[in-house]
Amino acid sequence: GRRRRKNSKRRLASIKENYGDLSNEYDVKCLYLREEPNVIIHLAGNPLVRLNEENPTKILDDNIKSTQLLCHHAPKDALVVFASTAVVYGDYKAGTKVACCEYDRCEPTSVYAATKLCSENIVNTYTAMGRIRGVNLRIGAIVGSGATHGVTYDLVNKLKSNTEQLELLGAKPGSCKPYLHVDDLVKAIELFIEKNVYTGTY
Repeated sequence: GRRRRKNSKRRLASIKENYGDLSNEYDVKCLYLREEPNVIIHLAGNPLVRLNEENPTKILDDNIKSTQLLCHHAPKDALVVFASTAVVYGDYKAGTKVACCEYDRCEPTSVYAATKLCSENIVNTYTAMGRIRGVNLRIGAIVGSGATHGVTYDLVNKLKSNTEQLELLGAKPGSCKPYLHVDDLVKAIELFIEKNVYTGTY
């Protein structure tokens, strides 16, 4: 829908960083009471694709429970932007799929991807209930300064350690991924929020 709001030309207010355990209901309630946000950017989560065998359910709390609590206790009509992932579509097989579309079928092949898809459904459900205005952003692999892991980061380190031979992943499933620079992601999120908050379009 489209709604006009007063002061639609107003710029985004400063974004505050807060720390706490988002899988802890008390922490989430305190966060909202303290800040009273009208926009929540949910970037927190467990990014590990490999399951932690010592504590295999931790990723459920980190990703699913935290999303549910953030949506459940969010102020009425708050805009909740959830950082999902392109891996909800499944593995990218070289030569068979070079791009993905938001309408493609989701076929998670890891517990991480499954938790992200489940979290998307939680955001959608709370939006359908009229509690929040939620949106899911399926983000590709992020590259840029400050990266500590990832295919590109690992390849650069391999090349630095051995300039004569470079080991690649080849055509294995998952070796072909979409990439996005972190600066472009930040700009996209800022523009999306500004449009949705100050014009009421979503």
